[in-house]
Amino acid sequence: MKKFNPKGTGYDYKNAGKPDKSGHYGSLDPSTGMVLKGMKHKTIGKTIKSEIKRGNIIIQNVNDGRFYSKNLVNLLQKNIKGVKK
Repeated sequence: MKKFNPKGTGYDYKNAGKPDKSGHYGSLDPSTGMVLKGMKHKTIGKTIKSEIKRGNIIIQNVNDGRFYSKNLVNLLQKNIKGVKK
């Protein structure tokens, strides 16, 4: 199997787990928010739009090079000192 490229057109089947009953694989790892589609995947736009509607943004982790969906408010509160809930 070809190595997954997070910036490419592919899909990360290695980390995807099992498909649902219809045979569809998820766009994200539900436990980590890791994006399983490459950023040039033909349906990545749908994934990004869906995540924005949920109040999330897609960010790249500088340590592993992967992209993750993170809640924007939680991310800001966690990373900006002095922000009150």
